[in-house]
Order: sequence, then structure tokens, then C-alpha cells
Amino acid sequence: MLNLSLKKATILGSLLLATCSAVAEAQTTSAESTAELNALSIVIRASNPTAKLAAAEDYLVRYPNSSNRIKIAEMVAAEIEKVPDGSAALTLIDRATTVFKNEPERNVFKTVRLDALIKSGATGEAFRLASQIVTDGPADLVFWIKLTFAGADEAKRRNSQFTDLSLQYGTRAIRVLESDRPPAGIDETAWLKLKPHLGSLYQATAILYLEKKDEAEATLRIGKAIALNPADPTNYALRGRLLQASDIETASERKTGRDYQRVDQIIEDYARAAALATGRPEYQKLLQQLIPDLTNYYKTRNHDSTAGLQQTIDKYRIKP
Repeated sequence: MLNLSLKKATILGSLLLATCSAVAEAQTTSAESTAELNALSIVIRASNPTAKLAAAEDYLVRYPNSSNRIKIAEMVAAEIEKVPDGSAALTLIDRATTVFKNEPERNVFKTVRLDALIKSGATGEAFRLASQIVTDGPADLVFWIKLTFAGADEAKRRNSQFTDLSLQYGTRAIRVLESDRPPAGIDETAWLKLKPHLGSLYQATAILYLEKKDEAEATLRIGKAIALNPADPTNYALRGRLLQASDIETASERKTGRDYQRVDQIIEDYARAAALATGRPEYQKLLQQLIPDLTNYYKTRNHDSTAGLQQTIDKYRIKP
């Protein structure tokens, strides 16, 4: 999961500042300050989002005028961000916005809400929220990446509603990631985590261009994706699909001795995809989709026989 925290001051640093502030109060004033420090430490130590939110609510009920309100909101938001289920995360965010009622505090949860909407498949709502909080600034790179992937997922379902916007976000993200240095607003640690997404962005934008019927641009981008992520089976399956879409030769034409170069490339790409996907549960659906096409094309080049097909696949396996 992409980390949403791209500020130079990390949440951990904020927690330290909050704790030190509370400790200073406890050392110089009364038992009430010690009680506040104890309540704050419960928030910090809470190890799951539900417990952290409950501790934060208790703290704010007791100390509504605390100077730590924003820092506590950031703590809670960071914990909710870790929730893998988007619907569960949204429920926690809705509850959090009844605890943190000030506008600056609620703004802390907008970016986490965007992430949760994408996770839950509420793509339309995610893009509407993005229009309010995502700008052209490079610090929004994480969101550009997430929205590009979300739009590509919708394109796979034949929903082109978000294609153009996703391409805008993807183009921005690629431009930034292809630069040599992190732009202002993104620290070195975040930059190193984001750079590897470049290959996946080329794949996603290839899917988006394929949805727009721009096969030439899609082919160019999938070539770049393969260069960056040569072990990703989806890249070869996509290139094979693009070649198959342009393969307009009829069976009768092939029997007259037509050039088989394109057919051979389709077989190679599908065989590479099958080899790289085999044994990886996340690619089982991909395998189910491409094996029938691979089999049919292989048979056209081997006298309607599948003899040797498995060996063809096996030669593209990555050796341990």
C-alpha cells in the first residue's frame, strides 16, 4: 500500500513533540497535568485503530482545549490508513469526524478517506473527493498514482468514465517519477518507495489507452512497462492481447503461406505470461484468460497439435 504520509515532519515526530509537551507540563504543574499525560500516553500506545480512536475520544472529552488535537488526529488517521478493508476504514473515518469536529482536524481525514474509497471500490466518489483535495503540486504524487490505478481497474471492467482523468493523473506521476531527484514536498524515504511504481504506471496507462482504442500508444507504454518490470506476467499478456487485436489474418490466408511473425510473437508473449504467472495465486485469473488463446495460436503453428506447448511455457520460467 502506498504511504499517504509525505510531510517532512513525520507522525512519529509529532508524537514525540506531543509527548514532550505533555511531560513538560506534568513536571512543572499539578496532578492534573500528570493525568493528561497518562491519557495521552494511552492514545499513543493504542495498537489498533478502534482502540486508538476510543482513547482519543476519551482524551478530548477530558481535555477539549488541548494543543495536541491536530497531532492526535494525525495519529488516528495514520492508524486507520493501515486498515486493508475500505468499508471498515470508512466506518472508522465517519466516527472520527464526530470526534474531531474542527475543520483543520477533519481535513486530516480527507486524504485517508480518499484511500479508503479507492480500496472499497467507490471509484466515482473517490474521483469526486480527489477534485477537492488533489492539486497539481508534486506532493500529491501518491494520489496521482492511486487514482491512475483506480481508473485502470475501471477500464478493465469496460468503464471508461474515469479514463481521461486517470490518464491526466498518470501522466503527471510518470513525469515526476522519471526525474532524477525528488521534487519539493517529497522526502528521500518516500521517494525511494514511490520510484518502483513507474513500471506499474506505464502498465496502467497502457490499459487506459487500450480503452481509448489508441493501440499504438498502448503498445509503446507496455513496452516501457516490460523494460521496467520484466517479471510481471500482466505486461506480456497485454502485449500479446494488443498483437492479437491487430492480427486480422484469416485461417485460409495462413494456409497459403502468409508470414507468421506476428503469430509467433503472440505465442511467445502468452507463453512468457503463463510461465511467470504459474504458481502465483494472484495471477490465476490471468492464466485462465490467456491459456485458451495461447493454445489456439500454438495449434495454428503446430499442425493443430499442442505437443511441446508445456515445454514452450517452461523455457520462460524464471530459474530459482
